[in-house]
Amino acid sequence: MAVQSPIGKGKSQRLRYSKFEKFYNRAKARKELDKLFNPKSESKTEEESRVEKIIKYKKRKRGDE
Repeated sequence: MAVQSPIGKGKSQRLRYSKFEKFYNRAKARKELDKLFNPKSESKTEEESRVEKIIKYKKRKRGDE
């Protein structure tokens, strides 16, 4: 209901949040939870994890591991 609540009166009414992501940012909330539950480990961004996967794949393909 908070996401759909309007601002203004009459013809000038508009939605408070144009997108759900502006109301609730899932990635930001996940990072905050990771910091609370795993304070020693750093949470990796999607790009960092993707790069690590590519490096592991290339090592396996070469036969290093």
